[in-house]
Amino acid sequence: MQNHDNAVFAYLDFQGEAEYDTATFINFLFSVFSYESRDGQDYTERPKTLREFRTVVKELSDAGKRIIILMDEFESITRNSNFDENFFSCLRSLANTYRVAYVTSSREDLQKMCHNKEISDSPFFNIFSSLPLRPFTWDEALELISVPSEEEGIALSPYADRILDMAGLFPLFLQIACSNVFEFLMQNPDGDPNWVEIERAYMDEADQHYRFIWEGMGSAARINLRRVAEGKSINRRYAFINEDLERRGYLVESELGPGLCSDSFRGFVVRQDKPPSGFFRKLGRRS
Repeated sequence: MQNHDNAVFAYLDFQGEAEYDTATFINFLFSVFSYESRDGQDYTERPKTLREFRTVVKELSDAGKRIIILMDEFESITRNSNFDENFFSCLRSLANTYRVAYVTSSREDLQKMCHNKEISDSPFFNIFSSLPLRPFTWDEALELISVPSEEEGIALSPYADRILDMAGLFPLFLQIACSNVFEFLMQNPDGDPNWVEIERAYMDEADQHYRFIWEGMGSAARINLRRVAEGKSINRRYAFINEDLERRGYLVESELGPGLCSDSFRGFVVRQDKPPSGFFRKLGRRS
């Protein structure tokens, strides 16, 4: 990024928070602007209105600043009835008029997660380009396992296959696994890895992330994942569900058929409550 010293970065992590409203949103940004702009002004003393928000953005833009607002779990805003069409129209107008950019993350397309049709139809969403996050390729995963650990003097490359079996190709889970193996070897420099202990420590951290993924899936996806995890066949009528799971990286196709992305995720899926009987029959009748 060129001239990043002239950028004002504001990071908002909503974490499913339901108490946000427009004034809270603006107040948080004004606090960040006061700190990041380094111009000595306290923007938090300004009125927390969309009109004043626009005025502050104009002042920062006129001063040569570029504003970059990063918003995690942005669906907490699009689904929040405290944010109306005027709010999203204002954000769109600011991006068109001034040096303002937005970066958002969400589990689904934003327009699918709006609390009413007027907001989902807002031109605000037209300014985004989607970048689906994906698992690493095999070579990328090996690089993550090998290069940082070698630079720190404890090579993990001899254990790459075991780490990949445990964590799969998702960057987050690979980092958790590598951290646990690295820490064990650092504390036990003369011994071989104790994989029972390492995998237990890995699941202590990974379980909450697996649970978040699982709870965000529909019942049909859960059923398919469970059947694959248990080595059972999938009804061809619902193969499209597997296609989506494969696209998202949770299923991996091989010569032996579909398998889950990692041993640990497969074990997690098997331990979950079984779906109600007759679900697919009901799904077939609805479709």
